[in-house]
Amino acid sequence: MEYHPAMENLVRLAVATLLLGAVATQPALAADRDTTEELVLRAETAVRAMVRDEHIGKQITTRLPHARAVVVFPSLYRGAFILGGEGGDGVLVARDGGGKWGGPAFVRLISASIGLQIGGQVAEAMLLVMTDSALEALLADKVKLGADIAVTVGPVGAGAAAGTSTAVQGADVWAFSRAKGLFGGGALVGGVLEQRDASNAAYYGGATGAREIVAGTVRPNAQADGLRAIIADAGAR
Repeated sequence: MEYHPAMENLVRLAVATLLLGAVATQPALAADRDTTEELVLRAETAVRAMVRDEHIGKQITTRLPHARAVVVFPSLYRGAFILGGEGGDGVLVARDGGGKWGGPAFVRLISASIGLQIGGQVAEAMLLVMTDSALEALLADKVKLGADIAVTVGPVGAGAAAGTSTAVQGADVWAFSRAKGLFGGGALVGGVLEQRDASNAAYYGGATGAREIVAGTVRPNAQADGLRAIIADAGAR
């Protein structure tokens, strides 16, 4: 076939159009516009669903009484055709010095991958933070899961493929997901967790950081009482 520069331009235009379309349809970018209050309510619903899940509920409730903190992602998204992406907003809830669950700090998980991925996938996900050192690592501005901090992938919900063995004991962080589609807890590994200071400020009515929230020096927001209660109840089962 004879080469024509015009054909090359058409191919480049077609590829660019596909990439732009993929970016425009990224559910992670479009769906993370929840207000902080909505995110807390959705996190409460996600915890309730995950502890009742027949595949992962027992694993969560067994470990939760020993957890130092919990990170809940009501919706983690894996992206679209050709240009794939993963991510979502979540809340970090930690125990105070007396063992009670404190107010939520807001976080975001960001990841990206290039590959053939058709359609979006969504999952509820949870990290159980088992040690003080792991919690300290997560309070950094940005931390890469599986690199800056070790993550053990627990069993996954219906419809998802298992990531690693559940036989590992003494893990710093356990990852669980309740997935719709082929999107297991292993998808969290490699993601970058970052703090959302602006969301913390909006929720608590002033500039505050995740460390202050976890330390209990920030006045609690009663709107999160339901989230704290469901986590406490799940850990008491």
